[in-house]
Amino acid sequence: MTENKKQNKIVHELIKKIDSDPQKAENYFDLSALLIEQQSFDQAEELLNKALGSVQDADGVDLIQFGLGNLYYTQSEYDKTIQIMQRINSEKLQPDANQMIAQSYFAQNKYQIAFAFALTAQEKKQPNDISINSLLGDITLAMGDLDSAEHYYDIVLSGDSRNASSLFNRGIIEMVLHDGGLDNHFFKDAKAFDSELFEKNKNRLIDIDSLINNGRDSE
Repeated sequence: MTENKKQNKIVHELIKKIDSDPQKAENYFDLSALLIEQQSFDQAEELLNKALGSVQDADGVDLIQFGLGNLYYTQSEYDKTIQIMQRINSEKLQPDANQMIAQSYFAQNKYQIAFAFALTAQEKKQPNDISINSLLGDITLAMGDLDSAEHYYDIVLSGDSRNASSLFNRGIIEMVLHDGGLDNHFFKDAKAFDSELFEKNKNRLIDIDSLINNGRDSE
C-alpha cells in the first residue's frame, strides 16, 4: 500500500470515528494534524472550527484550540497563534501552549518576551526536555547571551548528541567564546549528521570568523 493510500485510509477511519462520536476532541485533533501534514490547511481549519461547535468539555475545547494554534503557526500566522494559545487553560496543554507562544514571538524577533514564555514552559516540563532547551538556546543566542545559550545547547546535546541544529549553534559559541575556530568538533559533527543544514548556514561562520579576526587585528 502506498503512503497516500495509507493516509487516505486513516482519514476515512477518523471521519467514521468523528461521525460516531462527535464529542471526542482527539479524533478531530488527529485528523487536523494529518490534514496539516498534507498541507490541506483550509480543510483543517474548517474541521477544527466545526469541532469547536460540537465538543462540549473544557479539556476537549482546549485540545481543539491547540490544534488551531498549530495550524496558524504552520502558516506563519504568529499573532493568531499567540492569541489562541493564550486561551488554553488545560494544565496538561499549557506547557506546550506556552512553548508555541515563545516560538511565535521568537519568529517575530521579540526575544525578551519569547524567553519569558519559554522559561514558563520549561518550569512545567522535564528540565532536560530537548525541544524547550533547544528553543531557549536559540533565543539566548539571538539575544547575544552566549553563556546561557551554551548551557541550554549542552543540555540538548547531552540528550541528543546528533541534533545538528544545536551542534551548529554550539559550534558558533565554541568559536566565539572559546577560540574554537572554524574546524571545532561541533561543526564537524553538525556537518556529518546534516550536511545540508551545515552548507545552508556556512556563510554565517565566515562572517563571524571575519568579525573575530578584525577584532583581534584592532587590539
